[in-house]
Amino acid sequence: MDSVRIQEISVELLLEHPENSNFMNAETAQKLRRHIEQTGRYEPLTVRLHPSEEGKFQVINGHNRLKVLRALEFERANCIVWNLDDQQARLYLATLNRLSGKDVPERRATLLDHWYLQLFVALGTLL
Repeated sequence: MDSVRIQEISVELLLEHPENSNFMNAETAQKLRRHIEQTGRYEPLTVRLHPSEEGKFQVINGHNRLKVLRALEFERANCIVWNLDDQQARLYLATLNRLSGKDVPERRATLLDHWYLQLFVALGTLL
């Protein structure tokens, strides 16, 4: 197993995954903001190398934290970089992001549709 190392990455290089279906309500986002303002601490974002934009990273887990960090004008974010393909990224989007915040049902449905389609194609059993 690869060792986990936290890297500081410029927030300018962090791009949200377009299929993220997890959003926090304003009250929860404000609590997260207050916590980061007061302590400077937060769970590192999980990212991967961006599949199409060289030198950039795509957020897999931590979209709401990234929004708060940007609002607080942080220049860098603590991140864990995972080596993931598109199918693995969608799997983690569908699982990790359900631990906090809430899903937007339409976006979650789209995410799962894409993930299942990739899975069926990979298995050669397209319905």
